[in-house]
Amino acid sequence: MSKAYDMSKSMVKNNDLIWNLGEKRYQERSVGFLKRFENTLCLFSGSVRQLYSNYEIHPVAANDNKAIALPNPYAYHDTFNHVPDSAVVPTGVFITPSEAANDDGRRSLSLVYRSRKTGTYKTVPLEEGLRRIQRRFEGREPFLPVIVNSDLKFRNNNQPLMHLHRINLGQLDNLSQFQKHDMARSIQTKMGSLLSQPCPTSVNADSKQTSTSNTGATV
Repeated sequence: MSKAYDMSKSMVKNNDLIWNLGEKRYQERSVGFLKRFENTLCLFSGSVRQLYSNYEIHPVAANDNKAIALPNPYAYHDTFNHVPDSAVVPTGVFITPSEAANDDGRRSLSLVYRSRKTGTYKTVPLEEGLRRIQRRFEGREPFLPVIVNSDLKFRNNNQPLMHLHRINLGQLDNLSQFQKHDMARSIQTKMGSLLSQPCPTSVNADSKQTSTSNTGATV
């Protein structure tokens, strides 16, 4: 398990970086689940309007139900500034630990989504689900998933569940085309770690969402 972080010596003032982990007996499971996203999904903080692509998550010492996400202070180029809340929209899609173990003994991840045809929730292997969502966004805008603090949920059996948000480039009019392209490329590069064949990093930073009412990613 990751080394505990001493909050008494912390200079962190951003509450978006402090995560509630649920019941004490599930702390290690929750921290382990969150750490899977360090190298795969960018983290958004609405209070400071920043997106982090380089961070680490640690349990908090003397507080069993909290963890903290620490952006790398030396990788300033991995932090994107001036990202408004309006550009970060919910998808209605969740990532959860799989029940079955992989052949090498590691537990895999699954994607939980609402079917467009039936309206019911379905569970598929994570890569298969992400590929389906990417296909739905093709020709429209890139699918750019991120996580935020409030995205960590728990099922009735206390199994952790991560809801995904996504960046809508059409809502980033305050950023230059270069900045939008750089952000999109960073998000897709990290997401590629979840796929056996990384997704393409060529994106259209000019993309606009034509309908603000359909922000979900049902497949």
